[in-house]
Amino acid sequence: MGTLRFSVAETEAGSRLDAIAQALKGADTLVLATDPDREGEAISWHVLEVLRSRGALNGVSDRVLFPGAASADRLLRDHGIH
Repeated sequence: MGTLRFSVAETEAGSRLDAIAQALKGADTLVLATDPDREGEAISWHVLEVLRSRGALNGVSDRVLFPGAASADRLLRDHGIH
């Protein structure tokens, strides 16, 4: 089985990922709230992989799927994010 390799070009996406990586330096939680469809899943997976490759994630990272916005809102409130 092969390894999937990808890179982020010097584009707007690259600068946004740089901003996320910078913001993570003072954070203990990252919530990627993408759509629960294939495209949303792919986006969050790629963001996590880029952040891992840059060493921007501190500790364990878990992926959680939410059935709807109400569950995501509850998770954010539980973590003190309003």
